[in-house]
Amino acid sequence: MATKHTYSVATDFPGGKINLANLIDEIEASSIATALDKGATKVSGDVVEVWFKGALSAGDKTTLDGDASAPAGGLIAEHDSAPAASIQKVEVWNAPVVQSMTPEGPARVYFFSADLTKKQTWWFDAVKAAEVQIGTGDGVEASFQLPHGEDGAAGTRILDLHHGLVTEEDEIIPPGADEHDDAIPVVRVDAIVQTERSPFSSSGGDYTVDYKTGLITFTADSIPGDGAAVTAEYYAVPSNAKIVCKVRPSGAGKKLGVQYAEAQFSANVSMNGAIVQRAFSLLLGDTVPGTRPTVYKTVGNILDFNMGSLPKLPAVAGANGRGMTQETVLLPFGYLSRLSLLYEDEVELRIEIENGKEFGGERATFTLSGLEDSV
Repeated sequence: MATKHTYSVATDFPGGKINLANLIDEIEASSIATALDKGATKVSGDVVEVWFKGALSAGDKTTLDGDASAPAGGLIAEHDSAPAASIQKVEVWNAPVVQSMTPEGPARVYFFSADLTKKQTWWFDAVKAAEVQIGTGDGVEASFQLPHGEDGAAGTRILDLHHGLVTEEDEIIPPGADEHDDAIPVVRVDAIVQTERSPFSSSGGDYTVDYKTGLITFTADSIPGDGAAVTAEYYAVPSNAKIVCKVRPSGAGKKLGVQYAEAQFSANVSMNGAIVQRAFSLLLGDTVPGTRPTVYKTVGNILDFNMGSLPKLPAVAGANGRGMTQETVLLPFGYLSRLSLLYEDEVELRIEIENGKEFGGERATFTLSGLEDSV
């Protein structure tokens, strides 16, 4: 049963001031185990009503207010009433991606974004293509074109979660997939599964994939024989894809406090469209009421929100494509106040490319981190 705790702004809060958004964040970040009912918690004149979805234990009550009155102690007495940023300012770099394993208690969670310069990494909008015959072998022809890819459908890319283009790609499960392996193209010759060449290798395997053009190329020793049926099933990123990243807590009963973000741009990056940040309500299928999208039309708009130094990493040329050929600029962001997402609110933060066209250059990514805990 929900329980209410009542306080006086004038006598219980430092300096007789309260910032309700801050108070909610402070309570949710504390050790109090019972879930706060944010929708019912309110301030009416001098009266503050703090509602919980169940009764507080003695320890939680002490944490909240010292279990004392006139004035209260605990979190109430330590309340920070400094102004908080509005959601469109706090949500600036919400680029989700994969979530790391969560140990007992609060865990730091990192979300690594798709690369805005490589549309073949935009797995959120990827669509699974049913197994299709892409050709018939003649014992000579080594290359077979998938129906998707630049040569098959303008702007489409074959999803690539195989070559380290996204950090923690092995944890990513595309829409509709039962297992991560489904994200890697499955090529068969006369129903026999072939082996894709290992990432970064120059030899081995039965075939390679050009994830941008959609071209399958068999090695000399694996060219399909005369009359052999060559089939493939895979994921493709549609030409009209816009959503690059989404982030929300991992599941029911979880909350995620967003604390820090960082953008990484190679020196040769070229913005080919605006970056749009917004809080999206899954329940309503639209932007969260009372908020508005934040649109970054130029790199200068992004720099305006940067709150740290601008370190540059030199090019790190590695063998077999593992390095970076371009100098990379890091743009760290510190949130003015922690943004708390509750799974049951059915709200997620999104980053989109306005026109769905990938950026030019070598690299453009975002990393988001915060603490995930049980409600």
